[in-house]
Amino acid sequence: MLILIAQIDAKTGKEDLVADELTKLVEPSRAEEGCITYRPFRSTAPSTRFFVFEEWRSKEDLDTHTQTPHFRAFLDAAGDALDGDPIMNFVDPLE
Repeated sequence: MLILIAQIDAKTGKEDLVADELTKLVEPSRAEEGCITYRPFRSTAPSTRFFVFEEWRSKEDLDTHTQTPHFRAFLDAAGDALDGDPIMNFVDPLE
């Protein structure tokens, strides 16, 4: 299993656009073969910061996810609203 916590920062004033586009990713991402968990979060401070907690069966499944039409649509719609590249944190559980 592959666990990812992605940090996504929106430009000031673009938070709602990024939130809306991240929300659109939930249903189709969860329906993908290999997706175990897909949950976006918005930070309480700063409100321009978002996190997506993802669990995938394998690295190949995650790679496939990044090539799907819905992921590409997110990049097209929200790409200019992002403040830098997402930070990809791959983690292992401690317990």
